Amino acid sequence: MVLELGRNRALRSGLARRNGGWLAGTTPMGKNNPLLHAPWVQRLGKFSGRLGRQISDFLLDRIFPIPSPVALPEPEVPRKVLLLRPNFRIGNALLATPLIDALKRRFPRAEVGVLTTDATQVIFERTAADRIHTTTRRSVGRPWLAVALWRELRREGYEVALEGGMGSFSGGLWAWLCGAPIRVGVDGRNRRFLNVPLGELHPKHAYDWSLEVARRIGSDCADHPIIELRTEDHAEARNVWREADLLREDGQVRPHIAAFVGGHLDKRWGNANWVELIQALAARDLPVLVLVGPEEIGLARELARTASTGAFVVAPGPLGRLGALLREAELVVSTDSGPMHLAVAAGATLLTLVTAETSRRYTPRGPNDATLVHPSAATVLQEILTRLPPHLSR
Repeated sequence: MVLELGRNRALRSGLARRNGGWLAGTTPMGKNNPLLHAPWVQRLGKFSGRLGRQISDFLLDRIFPIPSPVALPEPEVPRKVLLLRPNFRIGNALLATPLIDALKRRFPRAEVGVLTTDATQVIFERTAADRIHTTTRRSVGRPWLAVALWRELRREGYEVALEGGMGSFSGGLWAWLCGAPIRVGVDGRNRRFLNVPLGELHPKHAYDWSLEVARRIGSDCADHPIIELRTEDHAEARNVWREADLLREDGQVRPHIAAFVGGHLDKRWGNANWVELIQALAARDLPVLVLVGPEEIGLARELARTASTGAFVVAPGPLGRLGALLREAELVVSTDSGPMHLAVAAGATLLTLVTAETSRRYTPRGPNDATLVHPSAATVLQEILTRLPPHLSR
């Protein structure tokens, strides 16, 4: 569903009913509880999570000894290896995707499986992974789901497990639970579960993390997230472009800008800034696809009321479709977010808007990418105009 702005129409209820919301895995948007997206709830969750980790670390340090280190097997030995990234954040999952190629290069005769979540499974389905296992938040109230996953992993007989988070406790725990005799990872809260520790790792940029892990296991990989979009992803994107009047008669997509107007907590750019920017772009007859998620429904309504004709709000849909939409944009404007990393994986050119200088270590660093720190709408507009081809920026 695409909503054209500037016609004073109410935001149709279909925006909140669309299935396959890409910010929430495949959960129907209509089943999302708005309370879960409230900033104070998210901050409370982060605090309680940190407290719980401190308590669990204190207890585990006393009952779970750190194992003695062993050596990695020779490249030709393992037949099954497992990458573990059981994290529900899109961006975190994307950061681990290069490690699949790293494992395939290090162990060329092995089948590479991935343990991820039901919310990020769609990402790894678009990689070179041979097998995908998923965990779910539902296992908190339904522990038999975790038991079934444990048995599934044990049956596979993985010989090497690589914890694909930056010292993730849950990734390390599942590496131990899966029964792999060789458990690899960088030092962190997972250390007690590993017997091939790779030491501490403090990369200057987030994309260097997978690259350095690959080097420490004697392999190599790309220095950015990787996905392989499918035919159906492009087909679904074409339906959006057609509805947004961006698809020419010859089947080519008209040049346009894609803007993801969301972000997590303090990484957001102000709603007023987005409204001002979208209005300014529309006033210059620059087509804009405005991409929103469950947390941006209020902003989408505001844009629908105030922006000029030429800007289109795209309701959340499948993540593969989002990747295809981002790939074809002349320029993607985004905050530091999961869709930003997805745009990098899709091969888009990005202008990233961040609220702190420290966020630069997560933003794209391609030759045509740029990052602005605490910019005004006028500054972003000028940067966009300088990056567009002359026939578009006039």
